[in-house]
Parts: sequence; C-alpha cells; structure tokens
Amino acid sequence: MKKLLNLLATTSLVASTSLTVIACGNNSNSNETVPDPNEKEPEPEVVYEDVLRDFESDLTSFKDTYWNSKKSNFFASTTGSESKQFFIEEDIKKIVDKAKEPGAETNIYDILTTPQKGALKTDIENTLAASELTSYFSNNIDKEKYSILLDGSDLGPTLDYDWNTLTMDYTNDALGGETSNFISYTSVDVKFVFNYKDKIGETQKFEITQKYIFTLTSDNYLIQAIQEMENKIQTDYFLANEKYSILDNSNFDLKDENLGNIFGTSNDDMKTAFEKTYSSDDFKNNITSFITTNYFENLQNIPLEFAPGSLIFQSYSETDYLKTDTSYNKQLSTPAGLNIYNNIFNNMKTEGSTTLMGATVNNVNNIIHADLRSNYTNYLSSFNTKINNFVETLKNSSEIVPTETFSENLSNSFSYGIVKLKGLEIISGDYHHPINELSIYTSLAVKKDETKENREAATVSNIFAAMYYNTIAGIKKFQEIFGIVDRTDTGEVSPLVRFTGTRQGTEYDSNQNIWSQGFTADNNQYLNKLKQSMSLTTTNLKKFRDYILNESNQRIFNWALYKENFSTTSNIGLSKNTKGIYIKYKYYNGEPSLNIHFEQNFVNYYFNVAEIWTSSGTVVIETMPTV
Repeated sequence: MKKLLNLLATTSLVASTSLTVIACGNNSNSNETVPDPNEKEPEPEVVYEDVLRDFESDLTSFKDTYWNSKKSNFFASTTGSESKQFFIEEDIKKIVDKAKEPGAETNIYDILTTPQKGALKTDIENTLAASELTSYFSNNIDKEKYSILLDGSDLGPTLDYDWNTLTMDYTNDALGGETSNFISYTSVDVKFVFNYKDKIGETQKFEITQKYIFTLTSDNYLIQAIQEMENKIQTDYFLANEKYSILDNSNFDLKDENLGNIFGTSNDDMKTAFEKTYSSDDFKNNITSFITTNYFENLQNIPLEFAPGSLIFQSYSETDYLKTDTSYNKQLSTPAGLNIYNNIFNNMKTEGSTTLMGATVNNVNNIIHADLRSNYTNYLSSFNTKINNFVETLKNSSEIVPTETFSENLSNSFSYGIVKLKGLEIISGDYHHPINELSIYTSLAVKKDETKENREAATVSNIFAAMYYNTIAGIKKFQEIFGIVDRTDTGEVSPLVRFTGTRQGTEYDSNQNIWSQGFTADNNQYLNKLKQSMSLTTTNLKKFRDYILNESNQRIFNWALYKENFSTTSNIGLSKNTKGIYIKYKYYNGEPSLNIHFEQNFVNYYFNVAEIWTSSGTVVIETMPTV
C-alpha cells in the first residue's frame, strides 16, 4: 500500500504545485520563465508497442480460458451424435476410406463435398459456441487500457480455418480391451482473428492459432478417461510431487555467476533448457505413467505415447515470481545509505570475497552482498506465503493430498506457472489418436531439496547465491547501458548521477545513445517525462530498457525522482540543457529533499537526497562525453 501511495503521490503533483504557483508565483527567485500555473499535467507517453504486447497477451489468456471451458464439447458418442451434421460414424468412415484410396487428393479437405465442408464448419462452431465469442472477449478486455487499439474497431474475434491442416482417421481395433470399438478424430487448426488499430489508425489483425481435435467413438469409457485427464492433470501432476512437478538447476545446469540467469525464465538459455527437459524420454515416461495410473486405470492396455520427433514443450507462462515486495529507505546523509548509492550510481567495484554455497568466492561486492543478505529471507517468506496460498486453492479441485516432501520442496521455489504440452497420442497399430494440448502447473527452484536451515544460511544457500549473482548482474548492466561515469565527489552533492548515454566500451552512435534518443525532463513543475526517461519507458528509450532486462535476466527496472508529499509553499522545476537535467526554477527555498527510487529484481531502494534542491541552475543528472 505504501508503494502504491508513493506512486500516486508522484502524479498528484498537479494539485499541490499549482496551488504553489498561484500563491507564490511572483516570489520566485528564478530568472527563468515560470510555467503557466493553469497548465494541465501532461499525460505520460503511452508506448504503443507495450500496449500491443499486453493486448496480445491478454487475448491469448482469455482464449485459453474460453477454450478450456468448451473442451468437454470436443467429444461425442456414436450413440449420441444425432445433433451433429458432420461428426457421424458412417460419414467419417467413407471420407477417410476415400482419402486412403490410390490417387486420392493429398489434402483431405479437397475430398469433401460443398455440403460436407459447410457441415464440418457448423459442427466445429457449435462445439465452440461461436455465437458467444464476441460478448465473451468484449466483456473481458480492458477497454480503457486498450483504447488506442480499440477506438472505432470491431474487436471480434472471427474464426478462420487452415484447411490444409485438416486430418481425419478412424479405427475399429480394440483399444485396451477385447471388444472392437470405433474411435475417430478430426483435427484442424482454428484461428481466432482479432481486429485492432495500428499507430496511424488502420485496422490490423492479430491471430491466435489453436489445434482443434474432435473425438467420435463408441467407447464411452475412453471419452470419460480422456476428459478426466484433460480436466485434472494440470493440478494433479503438480500436487503429486512427481519428478518434474518442481524443476531446479539440475534441469538448467547453470554454474557460478551464471546461476543468476535462472531468474530469467524467458531467456533463450532457459527456453532451451525447458525444451530439453520436456522433450526427454524420462519426462515422457514419467507423465505417461502418471496418466495411465490415475486416469486410464480401467483401460490399462491402452498404449499411450508422444508423437515421435514432436517438440512437446510449447511454453512456460509464469503466474508469479520471487521479488522485493518491500522497499527500503536509505539516507544519503548516512554512510550506510551513501555506500549503497555509490555502488549503484558509480561504477561498481567487486574487490571483496565471501562464502557462497559453501565455497570461497572472490570478486564480490561486499556492500550489496551484505544488504541483500540482511533482507533476502524476507523476500523468500513473502513469496512462500503466495505460493502456499496458491496451492491451497488447487487442493480444493484435486483428490491428491500433497506430501510433506512436496511442501518442503515448494519452500525453495522462486516461480510458478503453467507449462503447455502437445503431442500426446493414443496409438493402436497404425492408428494414432491425438490428444488435445495439455497443461501442467510447475514451480521452479534453484535447489528444490535444499533444507530450511541451509536455505536461510547465506554462506551455503543456493537461492541466496543465485539472488546475489542476479543482483550484481542487474546493477552492472544498468551501469553499462547508461554509460555511468563516476562522480568526482561521492557525497550528498550534485550531480547525483553522471552518464554518457552510450553503452560502455562502444563508440558514440546517436541511435544507441540514451541522451540523443529523448532522455529529458518536463520543462515545468511535473516529473512525468523525467520519470519515463529514467525508467526508459518511452517509445525511443524502450530498447535500452530491454537491453537491461534481457541481458541481466531482470523482470523489473524502475528508476525515478519523486517525492511522497509535495510542499504547497515551495518546490522546483526540472529541465534539460547541454549539461544534463538541471533545476530550472524554484519557489522560495525549493525542495528540502527528494527521493531517488531504484528497483530491480532484488533491490528496491528509496534514497532520500537533501541539500541540493535549493539553487536554480544546479545540475542534478549530468551528461558526459563518450570516452
């Protein structure tokens, strides 16, 4: 709540400073022109690409929820398919048999008659309840957040089909029993097509492709078994503490300082590790054994396999992750606060040594190490509360009772989410029956069997070592991308920060320089532009933000100037000139103090800075030439 109030306070500047201007405008001792007190606070720049990314992510999530709610419609018994126009046993047999004749069309869709094509489309859309799609997405999408994308456009979606992907087959062979049964499938890629407006107001399309599989069979037990598996495995497999319910560094094989990369769950190395893990024969054997035991107990002879050569891992969608939920106030007027500040806003020195994971490690920053060490168990405790609450909700929908070992392993987690899998098939001779895409919950740990005693002892803790390496990598990457230059006087004096704007070790390039790409202040009493510049959230600066996040495996990067409670009798305005960001004007005594907020995965500091806000012309953030 405090953090929310802090952020709201940043935007509340319009009311307090406007009152100041009205009351005291004539008493400003600045030679600069004072902005019109009636000027409205400028809206923060909306980065179109960020809004579009969130829009696509939300639509994908909504589609998944909708699809899962309709999966029970993707099955029918041959004795209960009277309402179907296409999914009829005898018709499917004729179509498949014709497709297997010598010289038949290679695309089974071309074999269908025009009425059959219409009947197939009708049956698919009925099972999807297509008439509900428009209202479902319209009711769930955040129209205010996505107004720049939705203005005047019909969101949709419409359904489109890639008929080139249409496949059908059937068998009368017994599956898991002695009695011959009919089983068939019809599969095709369905596209959900949404409309949105691009930057110049023209309508564009966003498509989500989903594999649709319909099963028609005379074996009601098989329908029940598959449906039970699809409905329950997401939760059951996780709570059962199977071998791959919780992944850790034994799956990712990160060593030494690279251990910090484990928190970048979407980086290329981690994606490769996910693919390798979920494509392994050991995982396939583990999950198929779990499925057979828990859902196909009455069909024990059904051969269950993954499609040969298929890539069964699709994605890991994170629900929540370990981070600093607590902010820490630091005073630059104190040695402790100043030491931490100087290790972030001067080039970091790593000249110390310590013990990590039971071994002596050199090239350590003892200041950052000590501060993280004093707080990291609080971060773990906060995240453990979240994931335990999550597990409690899962237990309500599962008959699996988690073991004590599962609870202990879960305490080492730093992330949890959903893994999507594809490629599961029921195989009988030459007949391969595909199963709809599966999802399983999973969590990630550095070392899942680490004891509580070891986890909370920084000298041996695996997760602390990973957090330390990740923290150092994040701060160093910030310094590298901004081109941080050491301050000549590292006390509580101006400038507070000096940087070239060019990545350290590279030559100046205006397209790759933060200053030339729009780092600026508002040129008035507001802080929006400066806040967005410092956090690199404008359109032109976003690429630098991505460098920091992606190259140091951070999920968070926030850097800003703000004040929790702005004075109604004195304040300052910041602007940009050739020297950098400076105090353009002040009212009366200016600001007695301001805060500098800096946040990454495992640091969340508010540095209180006094003294320097009382003189017009003072350079706060200095631009430096590229060496």
